[in-house]
Amino acid sequence: GYAAAGSLAYWLAGMTPFEAVNHAFAAVSTGGFSTRPASIGHWDSPLIEAASLPLMRLGNLSFVTAWHLWRGRWRTVARNGEVRLLAVVIPLSVAGLFLLTSRALYPQLDKSLRVALFEAVSALTTTGFSTVGYGDWNAFGVGLLIVLMLIGGGTCSTAGGLKQFRVHLLWRLLVWEG
Repeated sequence: GYAAAGSLAYWLAGMTPFEAVNHAFAAVSTGGFSTRPASIGHWDSPLIEAASLPLMRLGNLSFVTAWHLWRGRWRTVARNGEVRLLAVVIPLSVAGLFLLTSRALYPQLDKSLRVALFEAVSALTTTGFSTVGYGDWNAFGVGLLIVLMLIGGGTCSTAGGLKQFRVHLLWRLLVWEG
């Protein structure tokens, strides 16, 4: 269902049907493979980036959390530690990337915000899509993306990394001990 909806969204946003299907499957599986060398950045399209973001997030969810989401069990999803961790990590990461990296590189406000949001979500979900090259990025931006990739995806998801559950558990233990 995710891939079908994603394919339709990509196609409506301007991709060819072939590219839409390929990118939808790559986003949901957090594989990040693109039909273009410049990845999602080839289109430089807010619509295509907007279609990618929920697909990457859905692919990042653990299978159990995705099942609860599919069944409409919103309270269970909202109480999930990984989901709550992302509710904190994504806004902080986007703010950090925007303020300390992308704002200086991309003078238009909308472009710098789009880059910060897309690159943070792509790194945290370990999807690997990109909208820009990182050659001009400062050490903070590159370092933050590496940390986000290390945190990785949801438990039992196809995403890589340490897994968000372990990071959430470590945080809970630190708070409990403190």
